Amino acid sequence: MKRESIYSALPQPEFKLDEARRAEGRTIDWIDFGFEKTRDDEGMVIHFTDGAKLKLVIGSNATNVGVADELHTDIMVFFREAGQPD
Repeated sequence: MKRESIYSALPQPEFKLDEARRAEGRTIDWIDFGFEKTRDDEGMVIHFTDGAKLKLVIGSNATNVGVADELHTDIMVFFREAGQPD
């Protein structure tokens, strides 16, 4: 089945798409969402029934910005198979 993206461009860097696609076809067990205990980053971990995890962390340069035009955000994507360390 061909799927059509709603987005106009690929993520940068493009390997983030490959990392996220490792979660396709898996069944979600539960979702953990909030601010990390050890850092001030907001993120989400999607836990799958097979023990794998997809972690999405929101990044920003907001604390280092001089003017609004310099503000950038990104999504960092981390996939871990069951048993792999975080």
